[in-house]
Amino acid sequence: MKEFSIKFDALEPRRKKVAIVGFASSSRLKAPYADPSWEVWGMNQLYRFVPRATRWWELHPHEGPGSYLMDEVPGTNYMKWLSECPVPLYMVSRHPKIPKSIEYPLDQIIEEFKLHDVRPDMKGKGYFHSSVDYMLALAISEGFEEIGVWGVDMAHDTEYGYQKPSGSFWIGVAKGRGVKVTLPVESALLNNQGYRYGYDPMPSNEMEGQLRARRGALDQRRLQLLTEMNAVDGAIQENIHWTEMVKQMGRGANPLPASSTEG
Repeated sequence: MKEFSIKFDALEPRRKKVAIVGFASSSRLKAPYADPSWEVWGMNQLYRFVPRATRWWELHPHEGPGSYLMDEVPGTNYMKWLSECPVPLYMVSRHPKIPKSIEYPLDQIIEEFKLHDVRPDMKGKGYFHSSVDYMLALAISEGFEEIGVWGVDMAHDTEYGYQKPSGSFWIGVAKGRGVKVTLPVESALLNNQGYRYGYDPMPSNEMEGQLRARRGALDQRRLQLLTEMNAVDGAIQENIHWTEMVKQMGRGANPLPASSTEG
């Protein structure tokens, strides 16, 4: 994977086009980085793989489960990078050690799109299953005339399946407001694989293949987690063993076998 020394540029003059970029290597480098008429929005630790950005996004919590520091890439100092980020940085809330952090205007976005008019149980929640959803919603709200999405394949083996419907929804909202939307052919967003319900034969074999591939990925992930859990269990048992030995030594006992103390 090619890594870049990312370059940032200012938000002025106001631009009419925005490129939203994700991690999928199949298309992330196809975004219009060399065209200064486009804003470029990146996310999380993607800064290593894109050459330019105008705004940044880190919408994981500051602490606790799911914190953005829990998945820090080995050999990086993500907190340092965030603290030095020179462009607007959208987060769930401002962080005192991240000067450019901006609280994402969630309440404003929820009120603007009023999804609770469709489902009452969506009041105060909206429809957000990924960072891309929040990015799309803000881009629509800010009135961009063209929104492009690169590096966001959302295929079964690269993204969680529940993220694709919400991403497709926000693209539909954009189209409904007259926004031009650009997607690479690699993206699974709005891709019906040539199948039209009622008009074309259902692609059962292809669908079965996708399901089998998804099951294979899940089985592999399960095996990986079991291996990690067994390693942790072994480490716990070793810790218990050595803790007991330290306790015995503290009481004056010699925990070593007799043969180890002879001659």
